[in-house]
Amino acid sequence: MKNVLRNVTAARFNERFPVGSLFHYYPMMGIPDYEEVITRSEAWELGHGAAVVSVIGRAGGLSVDHLEPIKAATCSQCGCDDHHACVSEQGQPCHWVQVNRVTGVGICSHCAEHLNQINTFGEPK
Repeated sequence: MKNVLRNVTAARFNERFPVGSLFHYYPMMGIPDYEEVITRSEAWELGHGAAVVSVIGRAGGLSVDHLEPIKAATCSQCGCDDHHACVSEQGQPCHWVQVNRVTGVGICSHCAEHLNQINTFGEPK
């Protein structure tokens, strides 16, 4: 909870985090319980100046003061990441088959055939 965003304006939030960014959301500040959320809108400011953003699976806006950015993960094979998915010939974006959020390395669905040859860290098995 040490990297929670504090006093960030909606404009600054939008500059730093595109729609689709991953965060830990802390519903109660000071309590270490969180849930992972993905933004589904740009941030906006309420009448009293607080910046909020919509996330998938929740109605309304969440205060950006309760969000902690999660390090973006990158596919060890093709280089796609949380903010730039690769797209199949049929127009379908990839998703994570395996991802290690600590190291920020994973394998996307379009590179899943390599799972039997490498581990999540991109090293040979």
